[in-house]
Amino acid sequence: MNTDPVIPLWFSAYSTLVAVLAVALLVAAFVSVLRSPGLSAAARVVWIVAIWLVPVLGPLAWFAWRWLHRRTEPSNDPPSAPPP
Repeated sequence: MNTDPVIPLWFSAYSTLVAVLAVALLVAAFVSVLRSPGLSAAARVVWIVAIWLVPVLGPLAWFAWRWLHRRTEPSNDPPSAPPP
């Protein structure tokens, strides 16, 4: 039972959920940076510092950069044969 007369129970639950999601995003970004094979050591340090200093925007920037980088780099898969 909520005993705080100032903060409603729904707000407390919502803020806890937002905090848990922010921490999960932070951890996922750290793991993703550390497991990225194409990054140099200096780039890893820069991304980790950016993620740490800007907790929500840093991970979002990392995932956006990674998504754009993967879409623009050429694929290692052999080209498919044209349809007959």
